[in-house]
Amino acid sequence: MSHRIVRDADWGYLRVDPIPSAEEVDRFYREEFYARARAGYINDSGQENLAEEAEYHRRAYDDLAALLEAHLGRLAGLRLADVGCGYGHFLHYMTGRGASGYGVEPVEEGVAFARGLGLAAHCLPIEALAHPPEEKRVDLVTMVNVLEHLREPATILADFARHWLVEGGHLLLRVPNDFNRWQTIADNAHGLKQWWVVPPQHINYFDRDALSGLLARTGFDIVEVTATFPLELFLLMGDVYVGDPVLGKACHRKRVAFERTLEQANATDLRRRWYRSLAELGLGREIIVLARRRG
Repeated sequence: MSHRIVRDADWGYLRVDPIPSAEEVDRFYREEFYARARAGYINDSGQENLAEEAEYHRRAYDDLAALLEAHLGRLAGLRLADVGCGYGHFLHYMTGRGASGYGVEPVEEGVAFARGLGLAAHCLPIEALAHPPEEKRVDLVTMVNVLEHLREPATILADFARHWLVEGGHLLLRVPNDFNRWQTIADNAHGLKQWWVVPPQHINYFDRDALSGLLARTGFDIVEVTATFPLELFLLMGDVYVGDPVLGKACHRKRVAFERTLEQANATDLRRRWYRSLAELGLGREIIVLARRRG
């Protein structure tokens, strides 16, 4: 089925039209998502990638943790729900920093692995979570690269505010920053045909303003917005990695080396300040938003 990109009339973010059916999305995640093998495709959620890129993921988790500590004052003692937890690696990282809680994941393979790490995890369809799987409310809900996959993201966010979070609780989101200006310039320069539009895997496409507006209308106040490394820089400099897995991996390695070098020079804070500046401009490969439940 062919799809087009439209601006959602009710919520203002970009999405595919028509929206894939619940059956189509469910089949994709049950049968394909964790085992995809396609030229030029890297599944960041796959076990092979998570193992191979342990340094990259650890540093990404450090950035999320630093953002939380800056505004919540602590990780130890926080109770969290990691929704779309995959294999549980971020939840495992957070429990190692003193948090507690559980994961929610629609694919049994991920849930079984998370439980093998000693984590509490529930195998449930994310779109059906009007109420949390455990009675006690949480201080924090995290969704790391999940919201772009959901058929009804506004409904899920509103449910988090109403039913999941304690008063004053927080929501941490990370989503791809698709249709950002550098991405569209690179797309036009190299004729790449909007390579990031990939239904039924990605249904929704957010920028900073659309995501902030969606959160405001579903019961949240924005605390901070930041971004991740702008991979489109490589395209703008002539390294056309789209459809070229060898070059794509080389560009990724340069990004990892950039972050490693700054870390070794005790300049991680400088990097994080640059990423926040990129977010102000609407740039960066991903958007990270920390929001607080209103009321």
